[in-house]
Amino acid sequence: MEFINPTLEWYKSVSARYNLTPRCPFANIYKCPKYFDSLCNLEGTGATSMNEQDIKELDKYWEAIKLKFGLKEEVSHVAKKNKEFSFLSNFCPEVTFLRFGYFAEFLSEFADEIDKDVRYIELEKGNIDKDNWRWYFQDLTPQHYTDCSFYSILLKNHIDQKNNIQEIILTDSQREDYKKYRYKCYYKINIFGEDEDLKKENYIEIDGNGIELGRNNFILFVKLALELKRNNEGWVEIEKFVEDINLSLTGIAQLIERLRGSLTKIKFIDKDIANELIENNKNKRNSKNKKGGFYRISNHPDFITYNKENLLIHTHLQIRKLAEELPGNDK
Repeated sequence: MEFINPTLEWYKSVSARYNLTPRCPFANIYKCPKYFDSLCNLEGTGATSMNEQDIKELDKYWEAIKLKFGLKEEVSHVAKKNKEFSFLSNFCPEVTFLRFGYFAEFLSEFADEIDKDVRYIELEKGNIDKDNWRWYFQDLTPQHYTDCSFYSILLKNHIDQKNNIQEIILTDSQREDYKKYRYKCYYKINIFGEDEDLKKENYIEIDGNGIELGRNNFILFVKLALELKRNNEGWVEIEKFVEDINLSLTGIAQLIERLRGSLTKIKFIDKDIANELIENNKNKRNSKNKKGGFYRISNHPDFITYNKENLLIHTHLQIRKLAEELPGNDK
C-alpha cells in the first residue's frame, strides 16, 4: 500500500503537474468560507484563537456573500478526548498545514500508547524517514486544494476583493443612469449607524466589509448618501456643507482625505478606489467661491441602503437631523 506524505514538496509537485499556483489562490479569510471556517476551529487543536470581533465581522461578510455550508457534514470539525485534541475532519488543507505541517482534510492522534508503539516498530522496520506523517498521527487523508469542493465553486464565481466583491446585475434603467451620471463604482453600501452585536456606533458596510467611521467622517458619508438619494447626481458643495452642519475642522481638504483614509481600512479598498468612491468634480465650482469644490459618492443610489430607524436615535444631533431627511427606511 502506497502512503502519500502530503508535505509542502508533495503539494507543490501536484500543483506543478497541472500548471497551477503552488498554493491555493483562495487561502484567505475573505476569499474562501472553508478557509475561514477551518481557521476558526483551529483553536480546538490547541492553536491560538481568532479575534472574536474579526469572527463576528467575517460571519456577517460571508452571510452577505451568500456562500455558506448547507449540511453539517460540510463544516470543519474538531473532536476531543478527555479534553485533549483527538481528530479533525473536513478541514481546509492549507489550514491543516499551517498547524501540523501536512496538507490534509482529516487527521487523528494515536488512540493510545499501544497503537503508537505498534506503528513505531513498523516504521523502524521499513526505515521510514522522520518527516513522514505516520510517525505523528494514526490516520491522515491527504488533500490538494484542487480536490476541495469549494475550489471549483470559487474558480467559477471568483470573489474579487480589488474590483467588485458582489456582482451586481444592472437593470436597463440603472445602466442608463451609469451612462448619464458617470458613476465610477458598483458597490453595495449599507449604513447601519449603531450595531449592537459589534458594539459600534458609526458602522457602515461596503460589499459586506464593515468599518466604524469617526463621527465627522460618518456625518459626511451620511450627507453624501442623502444627496445621492435626492437627485441622482449627488454632488455636495463641500464648503457650504461644512458651514451648515457646523463641523469644526482644520480644513475642508482634511475632511475629505480623512474620510477617504478611513475607507482604505476596508480590506479591498485602496487609495485609488477611495478616490473614485468619494469623487471630486474639479470642474464644478461655485462662481462666487473657488474654494472647496464638489464631492459625491460615485455609486448608483439604488445600491445604497440604510437603517433610518437606527439613525433617528443616534447619539449625535447632526446625524439625527440628516436621518430625518432620508427618504423612507431602507433598513
